[in-house]
Parts: sequence; C-alpha cells; structure tokens
Amino acid sequence: MQKRKFNLKNILKAAGIPSNKYLLLTHRGYGKRGKIPENTIEAFQASTKLGFAGHELDVRLSRDGVAVIFHGPDLSTTTNGHGLIEEQNYEEFSQLNCGNYLQLKSNKIYLMPTLEEYLKKFGKRCFTNIEIKREWFNVKNGLEDKVIELISKYKCEKNVVISSFNLLSIYRIRKRYPDILAGVLIDKNRIPAIWFPLCIKILKPDSIHIHSEMASSEWIQYIKDKDCGVGLWGVNEKDQLRKFVASGVDILITDNMDLIKQKY
Repeated sequence: MQKRKFNLKNILKAAGIPSNKYLLLTHRGYGKRGKIPENTIEAFQASTKLGFAGHELDVRLSRDGVAVIFHGPDLSTTTNGHGLIEEQNYEEFSQLNCGNYLQLKSNKIYLMPTLEEYLKKFGKRCFTNIEIKREWFNVKNGLEDKVIELISKYKCEKNVVISSFNLLSIYRIRKRYPDILAGVLIDKNRIPAIWFPLCIKILKPDSIHIHSEMASSEWIQYIKDKDCGVGLWGVNEKDQLRKFVASGVDILITDNMDLIKQKY
C-alpha cells in the first residue's frame, strides 16, 4: 500500500462537487437526534434540498448479506425492533419504524434504507462518508466487499470516503481497493490519539477523522503534515466551523442543519 497526499480540491473536482476549501457533511442525514429520523432517505433528501453537498452515514450487514444504513448497535436505539442487524435477515427488520425514537406525532413510517437504495439516489449526486459499522469481536469478511460492490455498481468511486473505527476494515479497504478513499476514525474512548502515528504508518489512510473535542491545533497540523486529510464530527456551532476552517480542516460533519448558511 502506498501513501498518497490528500488534496480536497482535486477530490471535489473528481466528484463533481463545487470547489470549496472545506466539505460540510450532514451527520446521519439530518443530524443526530434531528427532527427527521437519522439515516433515512427522507433525512438525506431534506438536507440535500437545503444545500448540503454530502452526508455521513453508517452501514451494517444483515445476516443474509444486505448492506443497510443504520447506526445501532441494537435496533432498539431508534426503531421499534430489538436485537442486532447482524443476527437477523433483512426481511425481519425492513418494515420497522426508524422514527420510533423521536415519538413523532404523525403516523408516517420511516423505513430503514439499504445502501443500494441510497447510492441509487445520491451516489453520484453527493459526496458520501460511508462509515463501516462492525463490533470489535466481528472479524467476518463481507461488509467491506459488499460496500465496494455497490459503489462500483453505481459508479460513484470518486464520490465516497469509507471510514471506520475498526482498523481491520480500513486495512481491508486499503489493501483490496486502493483507489477508494479510506479514513481511520479515532476517539479517546476507543483509539486514543497516541495511536495516530501508528495508524498512519501501518494503514496509510487518506484521512484521519476525530471528534471536534479532540481537535487541537497541534493534532490538526500533525495529521496534515503526514499528508492526510482531517475530518471532524461534532461541529455544531458557527464559531467552531469558522475556527476549524481557518485551521485547514478538510471535512466537517454537523448535526446543525443551519450551518449550511455559513460561508467561510
């Protein structure tokens, strides 16, 4: 695996996204705990209409091999179901209400989309940060290959970056599919910042994604000096956005849909 330099300008150009010095993505479609259920087609449609050029979303693999958009880990976190997606077939949870956690007054049912459904609608229209979700104890093959299969089917290789806290997932992407952008997700509770150098040396990721609370100017500069892009999630205030853009952060992920109105 060879390390390549992250160049946001070239990435946006290749993706057909208007040039900008940063890329602002929605968190799970319309923000975590937003007024539209997270990780649903309705959420992605609404925020795209607001002007967002892209989205961050989470992908898991059902027992029968369907890649679905869901954060989890348990269905009960947002739906009226229970159990792990990985232990159920798609048909067992495909009709659950993904808006259950919001206790919406309307009777509308928000269904869980498959990754294929999303890519068919938004794959080449938007830029997507696909986060691969697998628990630490789950080392099975399948999810990474399925994600790449769908990306290839809808010819949106230039419109995605795949990220994960699971280092094995990133290793598989970098080794098997070197042309796809791959980013390591790091937070202090799972992979502490002291692992930055080792992750970069071994995995040679295109980007490092950290929570905004960890984003000191020193760490941002360190990541950029290693030719990696910097991605942050939890950027929800305009002052944060201004500060991080000035620091050279490339990808910012927000729960605040009003930030699309800010231009820096």
